[in-house]
Amino acid sequence: MFKLSLFILISFFAKKDFAQAAPEACYQLKASFNSEGTSARYSLSRASKGATCGSSSSSPFCQDVELQLPDRCGWECKDGILSGQGTTIIKGSFAKPEEGHKPRFQVSSAFDTWRASPLSSPLLKISGSDAVCSEDACSGHFLMENLLTGKTSSLLQLSFDQADDINYKLDASRAIPSLLSRDGLLVTGRVRSQKLTARLVFRPWITEAACDPLATLKKQILPAESADFLFAILQNEAEAAQSSDGRSLYWAIVLEEDSQQIQYRTGINDLWASELSIDKKSCAISVLAEH
Repeated sequence: MFKLSLFILISFFAKKDFAQAAPEACYQLKASFNSEGTSARYSLSRASKGATCGSSSSSPFCQDVELQLPDRCGWECKDGILSGQGTTIIKGSFAKPEEGHKPRFQVSSAFDTWRASPLSSPLLKISGSDAVCSEDACSGHFLMENLLTGKTSSLLQLSFDQADDINYKLDASRAIPSLLSRDGLLVTGRVRSQKLTARLVFRPWITEAACDPLATLKKQILPAESADFLFAILQNEAEAAQSSDGRSLYWAIVLEEDSQQIQYRTGINDLWASELSIDKKSCAISVLAEH
């Protein structure tokens, strides 16, 4: 009897912790605006395998959700994601539930189409590092994942000649940055003989690149994740800034940037400390100078 009670107790807490720490998944975001158009309520519907509504996995819809966007999503990004002008897909996870509060969804990536269109077929994630594009098509070795089933298959060609977004019809190379990112290129479409003909193409607003130079820099220079950090435009601006609680303020500015690397100067309080170069593809760090 004691063993059974202990098993039930452990199972209860295991399920509770699992519900609190939901894995990342993709959802379609929908907005309902008030009559003045000044405020909105947001709901989510599942767009990928493993998507759940916080602590409940029985409903495909998550009603009246509070969104938490990352700091790097500025006003233009927020307008693109939250305006409801296009079909929006967000990726992330639900935060631990708080009694008396709305379910809070932490957004890590976000995408939309240039105009609202029904999501009538499964969302497909396409990735590949050797794409060669000309006009409205790309060739290469691509991996395609059906996000609803998790099944993968290979492709040799991507065609945008029937894409809803004319920008991809005119210049298929616009897809290359997404193909190289960890989130991949998100589309809907038809597949025949290892050729995908894209219909809806989702533009990235927030995405996780294969390498995040700034995140790599912060891991290199900060003694802890909770340390105060400032990313500044000018060095004199960074040196004049102060932490709100009197702690040391770590800062960084960009010295030079090209298609392959970014060179930073870093500092602490009013003194510069080092100059670093970070490779955009591999995130390899080269120390150029120390002060």
